[in-house]
Amino acid sequence: MSWRLADVVVFGEIINTRPNTVRGFLKLRDQEITVHLRLTGNCGAGLTGRHFRFMPREGSLPVPYYFDFDNFNCQQIGPVGTITLDQLQTPSGHGDSESPDICDDSLGATGKPHLYLEWFSQNGRVVLDLMDVHIEFTGKGDDYPSQAPDETTTLEDTEVKEDISVGNNTDEEDPYGLFPGDMDELIQLENTFEQSLFPDVPPSWHEMDKVFSDDLAVPICTLFDPPMKLYPDDQLNDKQVQQALQMLLARLAVHGICLDMCEHYTPRQAYCLLTKQILKEENVYPDLPNTRCVQHFMTAEECELCQAEFEAQMDDPLSDEDED
Repeated sequence: MSWRLADVVVFGEIINTRPNTVRGFLKLRDQEITVHLRLTGNCGAGLTGRHFRFMPREGSLPVPYYFDFDNFNCQQIGPVGTITLDQLQTPSGHGDSESPDICDDSLGATGKPHLYLEWFSQNGRVVLDLMDVHIEFTGKGDDYPSQAPDETTTLEDTEVKEDISVGNNTDEEDPYGLFPGDMDELIQLENTFEQSLFPDVPPSWHEMDKVFSDDLAVPICTLFDPPMKLYPDDQLNDKQVQQALQMLLARLAVHGICLDMCEHYTPRQAYCLLTKQILKEENVYPDLPNTRCVQHFMTAEECELCQAEFEAQMDDPLSDEDED
């Protein structure tokens, strides 16, 4: 079963300016919460290395519609499947076509833009198939996604203004006075009230304690049911390694686990890191998906080039500003 988003996405943003990482956000209709994407992989030809925003054409969203918002995770992680932008010869209706007719013309020729996004997350396979979509590319480079605008905002840039006042609080643990003095009591009161409303559901703070408890954690390699058959990397060619890596990342995403892959790492290196180290040595809370939390692992912690770049920045913290 696939989750199909064409009927509910109001607009979105995709950033693939760093190799091996696709990030961005999706704004869903009638929802205040924004869906954030942190995916491993790259966009397809024509969108690789690009940063773009998109919006369905006005009047293209169906009425009525149904979507299970409650069970769709707002922090989407996992491997990229297919992300492409093509031209449709003849639109055959609204979105989510499994095999639309695609013309060979380059973008900008006759036909209507067709954006296809596919990834594999905690929810399994997710597809956003938009026909006759409005696309806006940005040349800003490697910056973070702009704050998700509200329903009336266009695809123009949004500006976030921040005003932070520094207080005179002498508390070393809370120098800015951000937390009330009776915060522990407030948390206990909130949990008691929540427990009274939902007696069969553990309080959220109690559930968070479980996530970070070593006593309840289990080895990641024991999570897979049925077990996965993982071959040594030296028995796989480059294409097979890439396929095995994507399958492994998809299975991990179902359990709320993702691998943030730096621009230096190859699929083979990432596969080796997972199979030889992370799966065997790292532990996680087995019911992590039900908490809506995500466990991140980063290749940057093992990458010599990333470590060298970090040390260079520490030695000369103003170098990036000088380049600007």
